Amino acid sequence: MIRLQVERLDAGWAHDAVRDPRAGAICCFEGTTREVHEGRPVASLAYEAYQGMAEREMAAIVAEARRRFPGLVRMCLAHRLGEVPLAEASVLVAASAPHRAEAFEACRFAIDALKASVPIWKKESYRDGGDARWVVNREARGAGETPAAADGREAGAPATEGLRQRDEARGGGAHR
Repeated sequence: MIRLQVERLDAGWAHDAVRDPRAGAICCFEGTTREVHEGRPVASLAYEAYQGMAEREMAAIVAEARRRFPGLVRMCLAHRLGEVPLAEASVLVAASAPHRAEAFEACRFAIDALKASVPIWKKESYRDGGDARWVVNREARGAGETPAAADGREAGAPATEGLRQRDEARGGGAHR
């Protein structure tokens, strides 16, 4: 099960989504907005996504987790879009399996893969009054190569249109 949503994420929902009588273990990860990043006081985060591509990437992560972890019973990936206040969940990953080791490993694989490959961008706003900025995900493919500026976008701003064109050229079609 995958989900992108503007509404607040509910860890109980993710836990229940992977509950199954075949599973003896459920592992859940909840990533939340922290109050300090690189020494700066964070007020909130805002997430944007290329939704069609993000959903396909998330589905591919679940498929790959099933291939890597044959005992995986169920998996849930959910990411919040829009503004996320301090201490609220930005991302949820839940995995169930017959035994804890496989549930832990599948959960870890899924969050790492999500952060590396899913086209979701994060903008930080700060309590110190400084300018909000797009933050490069260190785990992302090409991290450190902040996309910018040829088309007038601010450094690090989402390259949604470029991704849409690339995706359509690959046969991904039009999306929301």
